[in-house]
Amino acid sequence: MSLLRPRAAGGESPVSAAMLQVRSARKTFESRGIVGLGRGESIQAVRDVSFDLAEGETMALVGESGCGKTTLARMVVGLETPTSGSITFEGRDLSTLRPAQVRQVRRRIQMVFQDPYASLNPYHTVERIVSEPWRAFPDAVAKADRPARIREILRLVGLDDRFAERFPHQLSGGQRQRVGIARALAVEPRLIVCDEPVASLDVSVQAQIVNLLRDLQDRLGVAYLFITHDLRLVSHIADRVGVMYLGKLVESGATEDIYDRATHPYTQALLGNVPLTHPWREDRPQFVLGGEVPSPADPPSGCGFRTRCWRADQRCADEEPALVDRLGHPSACHYASFDLEHGATTTLPKERT
Repeated sequence: MSLLRPRAAGGESPVSAAMLQVRSARKTFESRGIVGLGRGESIQAVRDVSFDLAEGETMALVGESGCGKTTLARMVVGLETPTSGSITFEGRDLSTLRPAQVRQVRRRIQMVFQDPYASLNPYHTVERIVSEPWRAFPDAVAKADRPARIREILRLVGLDDRFAERFPHQLSGGQRQRVGIARALAVEPRLIVCDEPVASLDVSVQAQIVNLLRDLQDRLGVAYLFITHDLRLVSHIADRVGVMYLGKLVESGATEDIYDRATHPYTQALLGNVPLTHPWREDRPQFVLGGEVPSPADPPSGCGFRTRCWRADQRCADEEPALVDRLGHPSACHYASFDLEHGATTTLPKERT
């Protein structure tokens, strides 16, 4: 039995207005190459991605390793700058703000990192780690109030006062990630970007952290951009899902629509890889997706997924499908369909070049 509490069906954002707007975002990395052996390459990590996120909502970005979801997350929090496109938070285009204005926006956007072992300074106590954001934003909490506030935040994430004086090596993996969440909460953000926040934890601990994030959202109204490759978790925390492949969104929609009525073959393949022990997998075929993800330095013409897709034909090579409404929600497939065709487990198209 799963320790995760089921997400209520039809979860809608409590506020319809978009707090975060990403429009046509691109990120290209230029590699220099090896001196004397030719020019470098342009790595297209994120390609023309657009989506909205409302207050108090959770959107999950899912996909295989290297699909661009973490790069996109780093762009949202300001750790990477978009090559083109725009990111607007609470009505302000981040690319047009002065440094002082950017600092104030960054206070309202925090991040929980994947590795709770690497993201905490081993030489600092939990108390100092949680208070780190106040060094950047000293007006967030008065100095006299900080000791009490630290303990209040620790209790909020399920840690009692005794943990304040401990060091990271004295904590379990789950406790360390709770400290990472506490640090993110210290400046009362409105958006927390969670980059694979439970990937390095045991399954039972993963459930505890996901349930904690949901409880915090219910209490504080914070929004999450939840980055993960694990679709087992998404149905328990996300209101909406965006599926990324080779730097692009290929399908998006309400979580129940994606899980029950996926139309893009890549999404169907990801869902087919989830273990059969999950109840919603009972009537779905097991799926083994063949082939390798193409290089982002040299993506295929047309549809990026066509080299691994059983539906692909010449049209898929000649014409890139737009992410538009197909059968009820946006999908970037010329042949969007609810049906996972028989024999699709290992079949690859002839048009592979």
